[in-house]
Amino acid sequence: MKLKVTALTAAVILIILLALDSFIYLTLREHVMQEESTLLQTRVQTVSQGVQQGLESLEGFGGFSDGYDMVVHEIEKYVQQQAPESILVTQIVGQSNVVVKGVGKLSTGQMVNVANSVMTDQSNPSNSPDGDEERPKINVVQVGSEEYMVVSAQVRSHVMGTVGSVYLFADLGRLLDYLHTLLTALLLGSIGAVLVGAGGGYAVSSAAAKPINQMIRLVARIQAGKINERIPLPKGHDEVARLAATFNQMLDRIERSFQQQAQFVADASHEIRTPLTTIQGYAQLLGRWGKEDPAILEKAISVIQKESGRLRTLTNDMLTLADMESSRQLLGKTCDVQSTIAEILEPYELLHPDHPITFHSPDSVVVAMAPEHFGRVLTNLVSNAIKYSPDGGRVKVTVTASNKEATIAVEDEGQGIPAEDLPRIFDRFYRVDKARSRQAGGNGLGLAIVKELVEMYQGKIWATSVVGEGTSVMFTLPRTTEGTKHGED
Repeated sequence: MKLKVTALTAAVILIILLALDSFIYLTLREHVMQEESTLLQTRVQTVSQGVQQGLESLEGFGGFSDGYDMVVHEIEKYVQQQAPESILVTQIVGQSNVVVKGVGKLSTGQMVNVANSVMTDQSNPSNSPDGDEERPKINVVQVGSEEYMVVSAQVRSHVMGTVGSVYLFADLGRLLDYLHTLLTALLLGSIGAVLVGAGGGYAVSSAAAKPINQMIRLVARIQAGKINERIPLPKGHDEVARLAATFNQMLDRIERSFQQQAQFVADASHEIRTPLTTIQGYAQLLGRWGKEDPAILEKAISVIQKESGRLRTLTNDMLTLADMESSRQLLGKTCDVQSTIAEILEPYELLHPDHPITFHSPDSVVVAMAPEHFGRVLTNLVSNAIKYSPDGGRVKVTVTASNKEATIAVEDEGQGIPAEDLPRIFDRFYRVDKARSRQAGGNGLGLAIVKELVEMYQGKIWATSVVGEGTSVMFTLPRTTEGTKHGED
């Protein structure tokens, strides 16, 4: 990842800098060349006008052809005065393409060849009518190994019309050297910026990938029995820090799950061992002398039936917990609280007449829970309330509802639960009084199943109790007006 980030950073910086360098170089080149051409245009017009004035002053000597020597003399003097250092050559071509004067480091022949190759015939009066002002013409040409900007302008006479042209040759060597130096500086600066950016990208990606590499090494070291290691949280609140924190939270959940699983296996083994040991002991008793003793036979059969029943109940509850995930397919079903509770309580009123049951509920309370699961939750709570209440102890089921949720409370008048035990009554295999719970037939899984089911539907469950007065278990479920009652489609 570090190399990918570094390469991507370098590529992006390089593309941006190349685009910026190209823009700067081309814009500056265009500007400098334009400034140079403007300067030369002004200069060639000045020279051509000066030559023209010199020709016009010779009209009294019979015109251009009669005063040729004097014209040449005047032009030589004028050109020597006007030619600045940046202009290498000034050249005048007469009507018959005769070179009048050339000044500069280029030979006259080179200048004539350039003039003939880049300029059209300007001596034809039809192409250049008298009095027509023509803008100076600009060309960039290669002479030998050097580059020149050539600017030309026509020379006119009132008597003879167009009589020649003025050519100014400007050496672009110094200008091009400057542009080449600028381009080199831009490229070197861009390369340096790319290297610095790549180094910075590598450093940043290394710092960002450090927690990820720690996660990789940690995951490689983690074993089923050793998951207590955690990733050091990096400073800040960026995505990497949140990823590390989330990963640690996941490890916390996994560790708790392993601990719960180990505890569950240990508790299950202990709970299963007890009835199996009892059944085995009485079976051995029967095998030795119980067949001849009716009392021992009857006692052994009774105990074996009781313990096998406990074992069956324990196995069913454990299977229910193990199969809790698959029961999520019932999510999305709803049930009517009032009618479902009434159906569940009806058998209890017949089977346990010594425990009066009262029920209060508003009409039309529909909760987001499958009727099968709701029935399992309420059955466990009511059974516990009856089981741990003395004869004559009343059981009260109350439903209250708000706009968003319904609260179901199951209250008894039993022995109560000590305050120190209340937080753990929903743990698997936890019993407040193991001896009394076994006598009552409990295995410590009923409330754990209730808690799993309630929380699976985004509900909450809790209990309050006073020793000697009774216990109240309450749970909430989201209300809904959608769906069908009793889970029917």
